[in-house]
Amino acid sequence: MWKDSFRIGVDKIDEQHKMLFDKTKELTDIFRDSKVENKQTIVDTILFLKQYAVQHFADEEAYQKSINNPGFEEHQAEHQQFVQTVLQLEKSLIASDFAANDVQNLIATLSTWLLYHVVGSDQQIGKVKVTESAKTHADKVRMSVAAVFNKVAGLDKEHLKDVEPKFKTTASDDIILEMQFEGEMEGYICVQFPQIFSKNLVYAMMSFVPKVIDEFEVAVLFEVLNLIGGEVCNSFAKEEGKDCKIKGIELSQRPTITPNDTIAMDTGIGIVEVDISIELHH
Repeated sequence: MWKDSFRIGVDKIDEQHKMLFDKTKELTDIFRDSKVENKQTIVDTILFLKQYAVQHFADEEAYQKSINNPGFEEHQAEHQQFVQTVLQLEKSLIASDFAANDVQNLIATLSTWLLYHVVGSDQQIGKVKVTESAKTHADKVRMSVAAVFNKVAGLDKEHLKDVEPKFKTTASDDIILEMQFEGEMEGYICVQFPQIFSKNLVYAMMSFVPKVIDEFEVAVLFEVLNLIGGEVCNSFAKEEGKDCKIKGIELSQRPTITPNDTIAMDTGIGIVEVDISIELHH
């Protein structure tokens, strides 16, 4: 999973990042090879993550302060959110006695967040973030999808192309996930992940090609959509002043109601379609 291109040029921080990537890959390989939970490995990983959160985040934040990083507060908030996520995952693991489903959720969340944060946010340390405004709801969703694909899989935002939607044509092996929003922005986005795209995405993220898309790969897609939802909510908060929260994500057959918009994007590794239905409240 680790690539030298992930380095930000600060030796201590880069080595800590590499350590976490290596630990995540070790856990992923054990789970994929055995398909059974290894309690001691999971316990060791949780302990490592706690130590990482304390030591690495402190070191990274100290460095950001030393260079007066303009995005410090936003970056610090991501760290705090990750700590809460790890604690929640630990709680679920203990409650389920380390059930395989909770183990794969831990790995999927850790892998996806690590790529999103290190490859996305950490690469921007010391830089002034330039954000492009979006005019329509569909534009905001399109830009959010592109941003997440770029951060977790290195897909170049400049090369994503809009194509004509297939008008709800769905293959039997497509994975379709629906995310619902609540707050001052309500509605949903429903994303259709074709199997070829899903396999290529997992390969780009984790350096292995799954033979089939099983529960682990679906868990990765859930976390990718969760990050997309976070980008969408941030976009509406910054540009519309609307408070938005993710209500939930579930497997779907695509909504029975007609969406406000449907976008289709050729990512270079497959076409992804997104149904959009968003309503703002004053």
